Amino acid sequence: MATHQNLDKPVKEEGGLADQAAIITQVSKTNAEMAKRKAERGGEEAGAKEIPMDEHTLDIEEVTAKHKTDIKEGLTHEEARARLARDGPNELSPPPSLPWYVVFMQHMTGFFSLLLWGAAVLCFIAYGIDSNAVDNLYLGIVLAVVVFLTGCFSYYQDAQADAVMQGFKKLTPTSTIVTREGKAISEFPATDIVVGDIVTIKNGKKIPADIRMFETASFKVDNSSMTGEPEPQERFPKKDPKDKRPLEATNVAFYGTLCNEGNGKGIVIATGDRTVIGRIAKLASTAEEEETPIAQEIEHFIKIISSVAIILGIIFLIIGIVNGFNAIDNVVFCIGIIVANVPEGLLATVTVSLTLTAKRMEKKHVLVKNLEAVETLGSTSVIASDKTGTLTQNRMTVAHLYYNRKIHNPNEIDRKDPTFQVLHKLGVCCATAEFKEKPVDKPVSQWPVEGDAGETAFMKYFQSIEDIKVLRDANPREGLVPFKSANKFMVSINQQDCDPSKPRIMMFKGAPERVWSRCDYVLHEGKPE
Repeated sequence: MATHQNLDKPVKEEGGLADQAAIITQVSKTNAEMAKRKAERGGEEAGAKEIPMDEHTLDIEEVTAKHKTDIKEGLTHEEARARLARDGPNELSPPPSLPWYVVFMQHMTGFFSLLLWGAAVLCFIAYGIDSNAVDNLYLGIVLAVVVFLTGCFSYYQDAQADAVMQGFKKLTPTSTIVTREGKAISEFPATDIVVGDIVTIKNGKKIPADIRMFETASFKVDNSSMTGEPEPQERFPKKDPKDKRPLEATNVAFYGTLCNEGNGKGIVIATGDRTVIGRIAKLASTAEEEETPIAQEIEHFIKIISSVAIILGIIFLIIGIVNGFNAIDNVVFCIGIIVANVPEGLLATVTVSLTLTAKRMEKKHVLVKNLEAVETLGSTSVIASDKTGTLTQNRMTVAHLYYNRKIHNPNEIDRKDPTFQVLHKLGVCCATAEFKEKPVDKPVSQWPVEGDAGETAFMKYFQSIEDIKVLRDANPREGLVPFKSANKFMVSINQQDCDPSKPRIMMFKGAPERVWSRCDYVLHEGKPE
């Protein structure tokens, strides 16, 4: 990669000046295009510069007064209903969508489809002029059928992908903990949250709205999806300086981000489309859609073919008129030349090829939203993904257990082994995850858990061996050092067998390098070695 010093030196290599000129030209075009789009958006760009939010610069007393709420009692049910009726549900408005029949017609009337429809019409006209030329009728019917079937093919593929994308909405958080009239309501629908509600956020939970925090305990949020910051950002109750921008606020948790450490309480200051992510989504929905590379290439190809076909048809029409041929035969011959130059099979070939590729990708669990995107994806050499959860579901399971200097299959363990019993006790007691409910009609693997993905895997595995509540009740916790990304470990101090006279037991859990550096012995067959 070139350094700044290298860029300042004159280019001596042969062809270097041409390359540099090409780069400058490309940059100039890009800058001009960006300036054009900015001018077209005009008012929207101006409105997007600053977000109208000042709660992060106010004391918590000023925030409660502004939104007419109480940090201990919360809102009354009556006031909450009035605000919900005024502001609407706490959800982002879906982008404007076209009716299915309009989308279907778009697939039927693409640029290349229109060319084939035109060719079919010309064939019918030629048959109408000369009914003896039955071949023109057959060709027109074939062209119309090809265009219709390929349009149906393309529409069906896109409709399937759209249905899957709609199903992804079910994966968004649907509940949270809200305090109203002094009572904490768990599993409260996130869509019913209103401005002024008091919300409790726990580790592993999505933030259900824009929230001004007033109570935190090692509370950190993942803002990478909004601000691009790779590290979790800690949130504090104190107010920010007046000149602090909302996106840089240290006391606001934004809608859609993830609490990946600690817990806290806050006041809802914005919901739905009025949240920061709602404003960003609105701007994104107004962005212009660019044509895919294959669509641009096909359009360019069709323009060339159409021009050649029409020019040839006109030339032969003029030649026929000059030589005094029959007018009807001359027109039919001209139409035949134009139709002959149209590649009738190209549309079907491209559509079928892209559809088959999309089907193959579907077997690899890759969803193709648009058939033309297949070709674009095929031109991609590198895909960069920032974190777990982007390409996965953020779900973990226990795959192996390591104790007694061996790797064990979790389904083939000896529950009476003394080393495994210690591992079992540590896995259950040195964890904060809990089952939200225990539905008897579902397997343990489908029970909802409140906690991070790692501890969720522990709870579901050990619950299948013994009810975790029994073990936790027998070893009540007296102290806790919660897990922090900086420390990479967690410590729990518990009683033994509910007997205060026995020495307390300290349980340590964390990253391997943190554990090994603090160990002098390894438990083997129930004995330290």
